[in-house]
Amino acid sequence: MTVYVCGASGYIGSNLLAMYPECSPVRRGEVPYCLKGDAVINLAAYGHQPGQDDLDTMVEVNTLYPIRLRREIPRSITMVQACSSSERDDPGTQYAKTKSLASRSLEGKATLAYIYTPFGGINEPLTRFMAMLIKTAREGGVFHVETPGAMRDLIHVRRVCEGLMRLAVEGFPRVEAHLGGGQAQFHDVIAMKASEMAGGRMAVTRGDSRGKTLYPAPKPHIPCDPVEDLRGEICG
Repeated sequence: MTVYVCGASGYIGSNLLAMYPECSPVRRGEVPYCLKGDAVINLAAYGHQPGQDDLDTMVEVNTLYPIRLRREIPRSITMVQACSSSERDDPGTQYAKTKSLASRSLEGKATLAYIYTPFGGINEPLTRFMAMLIKTAREGGVFHVETPGAMRDLIHVRRVCEGLMRLAVEGFPRVEAHLGGGQAQFHDVIAMKASEMAGGRMAVTRGDSRGKTLYPAPKPHIPCDPVEDLRGEICG
């Protein structure tokens, strides 16, 4: 079986390829030639990284490409469409709007996999909260909780990849799934746990930890407590 990965050069895609030899990358904008038993995971996205602000490209990659992908591969082939949490939590951005257009078009035609704030693994964006926290815990120093609001669904990228592969390989019906959906976690609480794991090498200064409004965790989902995955990243 081959699982074709569109957007394979990105953060989650590169981890998928590293973890699963049956995954095969697809060049940007191309449609794979699928045989019976194959599956497609579409992670292609544009607009969530700094400097990615071209609206035409956003529409092409986030909206038109996944719709064309579903139209041109056989209907019997499982397609998993990676959706962004911003479609629900921050729907006003151009990125969220263009992603949401594809998601609505693919309802009942593909499995929609909503992904929330993964961390760890290879090629992790070092500007993210968890990446900076892990780096400070490993090397020592002071970590300031500058963005103190509540973070829902802190899930290790390995678990995201496992969830995506399960959706693809087990041939789930055309459903909506959430790779996360666990208990709400607050920045300052996670930072203090990381400090404990660091064994005194890291100090934490706290900000205003009132948090923000959380949406209820939707189902079906992969429940995730980030503490053990965080321990693995810090302590090895």
